[in-house]
Amino acid sequence: MLSESEQDERNHLGTQHMSNKTKPSWLESLEDQSWQAELIASGLAIYGSISMGPLLDDALSFCAAVFPDRVLAILMFMFIYLYLAQSVLVVAFIAHLILRIVWAGLLGLSSAYPNGINIDNKTYADHFLEKAKEEFPSLSDYSIEVDKICSRVFANLCFVLFIFFSFFLWSLIVLGINEIIFHFFKTDALFYLLAIIAVFYLLSMVLSLLFVMGPKKESPFAKKYAYPYFQWFSKVLMLNFYKPANYIMWIQRTNQTTSQFLFGFLLLFPISVYTGFKTSKVMAVIEPERYFEMNAIAYEVSEANYLDTNGDQRILRPMIQSERIYESHIELFIPDLKREEIYREEVCGAFDIIDKKDIKNKIRQSAFKERCAKEYYDISIDGIPQGNLSYEFRKHILNGEKGVITYIPIDTFTTGSHKLQIKTGYKNEAGEYALRIIPFFKM
Repeated sequence: MLSESEQDERNHLGTQHMSNKTKPSWLESLEDQSWQAELIASGLAIYGSISMGPLLDDALSFCAAVFPDRVLAILMFMFIYLYLAQSVLVVAFIAHLILRIVWAGLLGLSSAYPNGINIDNKTYADHFLEKAKEEFPSLSDYSIEVDKICSRVFANLCFVLFIFFSFFLWSLIVLGINEIIFHFFKTDALFYLLAIIAVFYLLSMVLSLLFVMGPKKESPFAKKYAYPYFQWFSKVLMLNFYKPANYIMWIQRTNQTTSQFLFGFLLLFPISVYTGFKTSKVMAVIEPERYFEMNAIAYEVSEANYLDTNGDQRILRPMIQSERIYESHIELFIPDLKREEIYREEVCGAFDIIDKKDIKNKIRQSAFKERCAKEYYDISIDGIPQGNLSYEFRKHILNGEKGVITYIPIDTFTTGSHKLQIKTGYKNEAGEYALRIIPFFKM
């Protein structure tokens, strides 16, 4: 820790250095009016972060439909991170906006009552007002203090944004490297890639604690290698955000105590964890075990199992026309999801693609999927097998989702509640086959 005199000397040197480079008047003017830019940026950030929610939902559904389980297991952590980042940004920028509103209110109050507390007021005793005046002397000074807090909070939010962006870019890089390795060597190397990154990061943190802030910070080794290594590590970690992120970090870090610097970030975590519970949706859509258990019991039926209640959501579950069936048949649509492809190949074999663009190839593929559906799906109602069903491979009228459709006659069933049961070739780690149950009421 530096003594007070040493700290004053360092601050004086910093001020002297800055005086050699006089700020342009336009820059000083912009700094004085920075609150305007902060308000605009916060408003846009709040709107953008909230709007990001539906986009993430759409991206999640798209990935669940087009990627196999191996890739989805990786994307699960990516989406959890993105939902958490969205929650942090929404809460943090709203908090900043509230602080700025408080600051604006203080400015208005200062304009209306420039002298602050009126000690000549006869409602309160003189000794009471004198003590109040002593504790709350200048409203202008307090407004300036709140203004500085707002600016520091906004700077920290920008720093958090840079961390989110750099982490997201690194996630894409790692996923890309893993896919390249899998393509050439048929080996999932994600665990090893993450282990290398974790070891590298922890080692860097230990070196930082020892040679940058710790007991060895004044050693000859630290003087020669500490900053170059930290600079290199920061460039690797922050990528294109290295300079702005380090400007914010070093200025904030060297002008605040450790507790002040960390408190702003720690304050976000309990709020973001609470608002980040939407990550359970990611688990439900992507995690293989959750997918296996989907619709396994009747009371876990979803609005997505019925065409009239699904809305315009992407179809990720078997779907019938309605919970109440007035027709003499059930129209069952089962989406053709990529995650079940390897299991379909176990049952039906792989389709031999000759030419993807050839119309004859598309006709052959449709016929192959229709034949495969007869072997891959075992359909029954109330435990009664529904044999001799014909399937047609097509795009659903709702949003063009590819899958197979079949029509199940129910005119022989009595009026009342029934259960449509769909056993598929999709298996869990124990080798059990997935069962989908959709309850319906025949009118």
